[in-house]
Amino acid sequence: MSKDTNQTANSLVFFLIGAAVGAGVALLYAPNDGSQTRKLIGEKAIEAKDKAAEVTENVSNTAKEKWTAVAGSVSELVSHVPRLAPRDGNAAEVALDGVPFHSSS
Repeated sequence: MSKDTNQTANSLVFFLIGAAVGAGVALLYAPNDGSQTRKLIGEKAIEAKDKAAEVTENVSNTAKEKWTAVAGSVSELVSHVPRLAPRDGNAAEVALDGVPFHSSS
């Protein structure tokens, strides 16, 4: 997972935790009787748990997609090495020659 994706996921998790805590505090000060307040807290806790599970699944799927893309790129590069390997031992340079952001120096 990239640093930006990880940071976004962490921010979202902390936001959800803050929202849940804020909702809990608001409920404690609400003018309802105890049984209604406990029921509402329970419902909000279930909603927060479901949302956290959804966020976790989304982050997991994104990480899997990124991993698959990277693995495919590496596999493609590795498949070119034997065919392109020069006799002087610079197979890596030849294999990476057409890769964006690669500079041979």
